Amino acid sequence: MPWNKTNAGPIVIRRAAPSDAGALRRIEASYSDSPWSETAFVNDLESPRGASFVALDASGKPCAFIIGVVVLDELHVHDLGTMEALRKRGIATRLLGASIARALEEGAVRAFLEVRSKNLAAMRLYEESGFVSQLVRKKYYADDGDDALVMTKTIAPDVRERASI
Repeated sequence: MPWNKTNAGPIVIRRAAPSDAGALRRIEASYSDSPWSETAFVNDLESPRGASFVALDASGKPCAFIIGVVVLDELHVHDLGTMEALRKRGIATRLLGASIARALEEGAVRAFLEVRSKNLAAMRLYEESGFVSQLVRKKYYADDGDDALVMTKTIAPDVRERASI
């Protein structure tokens, strides 16, 4: 069966654990000149309010990931990556959905992320998932001076807003 956006094939999504840090770093290093350190992955993966997931290919090998942490009532998506050979198959969309579902369990009402202004594919993914650009952080990325777009999405009604109605 051919791969397409609605058929990501035999991909399994599960919660990411600190023991996955090395594999996630290798995925990111396969497409990024400035990947996170393994320690940075471990730090986020150890968060008690984590919303991080890993996608496993048919052989059980990690092929994509999302790093998310719930802070107060917000999901902060810190990182999302997919092996280049498996992009455009809906895996990142599934990971984003899993992270949002987990954040809802933790009481989050909105999601927040930053994306490089040059990363058009990621911006399209987030826009198709309901994220809206809120502001631009000029020259945010130290490695190449790229701007960051701050994007947000309401994922649940804010109880405080409903109480004031």
